[in-house]
Amino acid sequence: GISIPTSPNKSGSVSSLIAWDKIGFQGRRFVGGGPSKEEIENYNNTSAEDPIRVYAGLSSANTAEARAELAVAELKRTNAFEKDVLIIATATGTGWLDPYVMDSLEYMHNGKTAIVSQQYSYLPSWISFLVDQDRAHEAGRVLYDAVLEEWMKQPQEQRPKLIAYGLSLGSFGAQDAFSGVNDIRRNLDGALFTGTPNEATLWRNITNNRDRGSPEWQPIYRSGQSVKFASTKEDINKIHPVENNDNPRILFLQHANDPVVWFSFDLIFNKPDWLNEPRGRAVSPQTRWYPVITFLQVGLDQAIAASAPLGEGHYYQDTAPHAWASVVPPNHWTTEKSDKLSSHLLK
Repeated sequence: GISIPTSPNKSGSVSSLIAWDKIGFQGRRFVGGGPSKEEIENYNNTSAEDPIRVYAGLSSANTAEARAELAVAELKRTNAFEKDVLIIATATGTGWLDPYVMDSLEYMHNGKTAIVSQQYSYLPSWISFLVDQDRAHEAGRVLYDAVLEEWMKQPQEQRPKLIAYGLSLGSFGAQDAFSGVNDIRRNLDGALFTGTPNEATLWRNITNNRDRGSPEWQPIYRSGQSVKFASTKEDINKIHPVENNDNPRILFLQHANDPVVWFSFDLIFNKPDWLNEPRGRAVSPQTRWYPVITFLQVGLDQAIAASAPLGEGHYYQDTAPHAWASVVPPNHWTTEKSDKLSSHLLK
């Protein structure tokens, strides 16, 4: 079972402003999980800090704005703005945050991290997408605005690196906080968007304006400045590391066979580019587009997308350390360290 965190750096602990019984099931899994300071020290063989995990559940406050304010108060209580890295994470529809992705960041940065999130729905992402889209938008935007406002108050040279993260409908919601790529580059130190639903405005604009000759399933945008797309850790390793610190990395992780990414109402009457162009990895050459039928097929596939084998469909855990290393690498990080951490987490 999941028990109340003993660390004061976790929401739901006795020191917390957010009550354990108000966080919700997925929130409790998030704050009750993750590596301890001691586990990180044992793995990295060096002194570490206690990671910070902040989470506001639907019952923690009545509105998205109030939950965001509560989350920021909790960040201040835990001194999160003194950490090296601060992640604004938009959860999936159920409120879930992928433990492999969260844990890998904390191990990689030796616990000098803070992750903040809030719940906006109880439903799986593919259902939430149909009924809770507005809530995902709102949650991503208000949490980002509230955290950014407090982050800007900190002395510039002492601020943690500020990173946006979202998986599935969380990626859709996280992207809604930004008007475009330049907005992200202006205000953030990086972003990781994984398994983004097709209707996300930022993703759609970038994909539609991709460089000529690059395929929809793995676009190149403006010659790959700032924005990168990857499907496997091998893809990521080719683009790692960030060229220089003043060029925030925006990484989109997506599989060519992830129905969450490729489901669109356009499929009813229009053949998509991803079936017109050379096929992406693991997309069968036998796949054909049929009006309505392809739409229904891809729509139904979403329900089982997360039960695909590792590294296929909507299942991205094997690339977590490599993705973080591409977006927000610690000093002296290597591909070998990512491989080792991935093996450690997937044991």
